[in-house]
Amino acid sequence: WHDSLDLADCSPDYPKLAGEAASYLFKTRAAQSSIEQKIPDCLHWFRKGEEAARLEDRLLHYWIVLEKIFTFPNSATPLLKRTDKLERKIFLISELLPATIAFGFIYQLGWTLHRYLRHLVHSSAGLIPNLSLPQEICEKCFLQKDLIGTIYLKQIVAHLDELANAVDKKLIRDRILEAKRFYQDGAFAKQAIEQKISSTKEDVFLIYRYRNSIVHNAHYDPGLLPPFVEKAGGLARAGLGMLINERVSRPFAAVEEVYVSKHFEVQRILQRLEKNQPVDFLDVACWNTPATPPSSPHS
Repeated sequence: WHDSLDLADCSPDYPKLAGEAASYLFKTRAAQSSIEQKIPDCLHWFRKGEEAARLEDRLLHYWIVLEKIFTFPNSATPLLKRTDKLERKIFLISELLPATIAFGFIYQLGWTLHRYLRHLVHSSAGLIPNLSLPQEICEKCFLQKDLIGTIYLKQIVAHLDELANAVDKKLIRDRILEAKRFYQDGAFAKQAIEQKISSTKEDVFLIYRYRNSIVHNAHYDPGLLPPFVEKAGGLARAGLGMLINERVSRPFAAVEEVYVSKHFEVQRILQRLEKNQPVDFLDVACWNTPATPPSSPHS
């Protein structure tokens, strides 16, 4: 899902394939792995958040999704801190969720650009195409209309310079060049990733305080409900989405391992960028070093 997209997944048989892939949701609880047990429980509360009529209820249900995702009953040792005390749930949410979202952001930036350009190439204002590109560039960047096969994000990124030079509309060109800079300029990428982590962490605490005001019948500004509900839904969707994606490749992994590994992987990337060491964001292997939780100070 991150470095490449197999268009066979978008075939007419996809509903059948998706149904087969999701069959674990209907297993008995005893037959499910820890990830498979967690997902339907979280989906239940996410659905309640989507369907609730009151905005307050929607926000509370989305927050329950986050609490359930980041509750690790089988963890007997701290996951992030070098201490002998288990971390509070809000601490784990505020540390692990931003890293999860930052991890997805690295790939989402490229895929969002690809979808944007493909839409422009194959849409028009009247009889005039919104974006005209040479056929050769369309093929290099997987922008053909009836493409069959696998789209590789790394190949798209490799041709962003050529793509930008073929575009005469400044707004589109600037968006292409911004993506190119992210994937090729370490200092710019580090700043963007850190900003994503910081803004997500800020959202987590704002929603947490607002949620507490609702739960404890304290005063809260109802005018803030719509944006907070939207943000809470987005955070719940991102956290749950990571779990669902990871279950495909690692169905028996511990739930905490999924999120803790992303946390340390992102930290490792930022450390390399801080030292001006090369980082190939689209080389999947560079993300696959297992994360090792810190040892106790008393060990």
